[in-house]
Amino acid sequence: MNLPNIAAIKGNRKVFDVASNDAAGVSKQARDARQYELAVQLFRSLDVNEVVDTFFSMMQHDLPHDSIEYHNRQFGITLRAGHAQRHRLEYSLELAGQSLGGLVMTRGRVFSSREVKNVENLLCCLVYPLRNAIRYKVALESACEDPLTGVPNRAALDNHLPRDISLAQRHGQPLSLLVVDVDHFKEVNDNYGHQTGDRALCKLVEVMRECVRGTDMIYRYGGDEFVISLPGTDREGALDVAERIRHRIERTSLELDNVRLVLSASIGIAEIHDRDTLNSVFRRADEAMLGSKKGGRNRVISA
Repeated sequence: MNLPNIAAIKGNRKVFDVASNDAAGVSKQARDARQYELAVQLFRSLDVNEVVDTFFSMMQHDLPHDSIEYHNRQFGITLRAGHAQRHRLEYSLELAGQSLGGLVMTRGRVFSSREVKNVENLLCCLVYPLRNAIRYKVALESACEDPLTGVPNRAALDNHLPRDISLAQRHGQPLSLLVVDVDHFKEVNDNYGHQTGDRALCKLVEVMRECVRGTDMIYRYGGDEFVISLPGTDREGALDVAERIRHRIERTSLELDNVRLVLSASIGIAEIHDRDTLNSVFRRADEAMLGSKKGGRNRVISA
């Protein structure tokens, strides 16, 4: 079996760069039964978390350790198991120049040279499934991103929010939805053109991002309508966020091509109940937003 080229060593931090011409297949890299078994298990999934979890499980069998961690800063992924100890092996994973993240193993006693070699043999089985999973994740995120504003689109909402709602219900945690609709936006497009309207929507997203936390999610539901998910936030907290967004929008003027636009938004709120689905909680928030429109616009209404 060919070991990956060690491109650089800094202390005990090894940077693995597996040359692209090594990609002939698993059989070349996994000639003993254990490595073949690991490779087969890893190639079964295109989910980064599942690939890493499988590797963690099998590494515990192959090399006793007290902790193991995988991190990928590009995607904000950190997975760990166990408690860190004094002695550590640390690897930066690369394949044909593409960074795949980093892996750290620790334990209370020193790793032998034979154990280090075993780890590096098994890392060869990890890099290709991990590369494939990362490429798949990039493709999915690209398909679920609104190309104009850069926020997740309706497909992302349909994929992610049911899971977030179920998780909040399971742990008895609050979660609220905001439905935000720009007032009189059709008139902006009709009077000033769609290009001006597009720039106004981008500015609107910028304002909303400044009003929410990093854990909150803004989705472009369609046209000039947005949905904001507020995990860990009850109705009262959502009202505060919604009012902050509404005030910021009405106080933001846009100077676009000698045109000064002052926008406002109507916002509906709904907090999840025990038996809620995405459809039921969204329907309540959307009806509240429509009530805001009927009541004169530029206001917040809670379901």
